[in-house]
Amino acid sequence: MANGADVNLGLKFKGFIRSPLDQSTDFGHDKTTDLLSKNGGKHGSNIGAVNADEYNAAQDFISAVVELNVTDPLTANTAIYSAKSKKDG
Repeated sequence: MANGADVNLGLKFKGFIRSPLDQSTDFGHDKTTDLLSKNGGKHGSNIGAVNADEYNAAQDFISAVVELNVTDPLTANTAIYSAKSKKDG
């Protein structure tokens, strides 16, 4: 990052954008997640935001009229399904 690395360089996987923040969050790398967040890291999709329990970020995607029926290629769940599952515990 000190040399200008793009902290939001996304990886397209099965039509789904995965950002470094999504990856670090999904795999429980808390220190990396914190570092990316403090340096402008953003989620690649509404699914990444929901998986990280960042519902304000998910709302930003929804407000931008993203496709809500896109499924996470790792779990085959939509963001809405993931959010409901987390709420129900």
